[in-house]
Amino acid sequence: MKKVLIISYFFPPSNFVGSERIDWWAKNLYKQGIYPIIVTRQWNDGQKDIVDKVLENKYVFESYENYEVHRLPFNRSLRDKCADFSFLSPLRRIFSLLEMIFSNFFLKAISYNNLYFFSRKLIKENNDIKIVIISGSPYHQFLFGYKLKNEFQIKWIADYRDEWNTNPDCEGERSLITKIVGNIQKKAEVKWLSNADFFITVSEHWKNSIASLIQRPGIVIKNGFNSYNPILNKTISNKFVIVYAGTFYASQKIELFVDACVKIDQMEQFKDKLIVEFIGTETLIGAHQHLVNLTKKHKSLFHFYGRLSKAELNVHMEKADVLLLTGFENVKGWYPVKLFEYFATKKPILMFPSDNDVMEEFIIETQSGFIANSLNEGIDLIKKMLEQKLSGNTIEIQSNSKAGEKYSRAYQTELLGDFLFKL
Repeated sequence: MKKVLIISYFFPPSNFVGSERIDWWAKNLYKQGIYPIIVTRQWNDGQKDIVDKVLENKYVFESYENYEVHRLPFNRSLRDKCADFSFLSPLRRIFSLLEMIFSNFFLKAISYNNLYFFSRKLIKENNDIKIVIISGSPYHQFLFGYKLKNEFQIKWIADYRDEWNTNPDCEGERSLITKIVGNIQKKAEVKWLSNADFFITVSEHWKNSIASLIQRPGIVIKNGFNSYNPILNKTISNKFVIVYAGTFYASQKIELFVDACVKIDQMEQFKDKLIVEFIGTETLIGAHQHLVNLTKKHKSLFHFYGRLSKAELNVHMEKADVLLLTGFENVKGWYPVKLFEYFATKKPILMFPSDNDVMEEFIIETQSGFIANSLNEGIDLIKKMLEQKLSGNTIEIQSNSKAGEKYSRAYQTELLGDFLFKL
């Protein structure tokens, strides 16, 4: 089989969505004649915070029939160690800023640079490794590809799970320091990708956007869903439950949804019949706090939960009548992983407001949910579903599984495998 080295900071057993993409590649690329060699860092089982101290922090080699994994010790930086003490948060911010700046210039400033040195050693010892894929974020891993290509003349491919400096959020209102750091990172991105053979990303829009900056050819490999995983239906007979699971971003305009829910809850016939659960939204502190501030006067209506394991999350989703998505303002081409995860559960999706883009197209194509844009549309739609629920009926959809197959990880990994085999 054709060996492909994949450097990925995130990999199971970490509890991050970035792990799932590479995990699927590792276990399934053999079907297209590819033997993946994964280089990653050590993680605690189900780890939810990237800076946590690792309990079994040593090198581990794992050999499987169709792939192998090299787990390297996690070197906690001064910034990471400050996270153990809340009173050191100002110092942690200073270390974070210094790391963000110097990582663009010096390999030693990247705390996980052992991934590079180990990968370099592997390539030197295995002359049949001709292709390297590096999955970002963190995006400073792309420096590894730049250096490996210069030394060994291998083919290297950058995997953009998200946009880096082409993300519209990078062009919004920013402080002077943020603008300076952003400009430094953009120059680093252009330099490091200058010798990349290809890049991978998750949508056509992002492919075009990234290509316009780095001037390299790209291919689209979507995240997709692992497999259909219909979850049990344990909805509460006299309550209508809406669940939002995962990171909340500043570009998500959720105000319409919150306003609609508050107005419905104030209607006498629906008082205390509606519950909204936000789960694991705290990753981006500023966006999460905005969401908390929007809902803090209605604590009986809006409930918050921290990051949960898959099993714990399923307990909440089993009780959900619909699963919530919202569009992103001024962001195009974004397929959030939760879109595919929602679809796999066979639970109805409520998108409010729409992105008027790829998520809406997906929901319409797969017939997997409901879409509202205006406040009145949202109120009418939620009221209709509430009335249906309170009359003893289940909110059901007839999703189009055949249309959804091209969004499966199996299909997307087959596309990647065919591409790699032909290189």
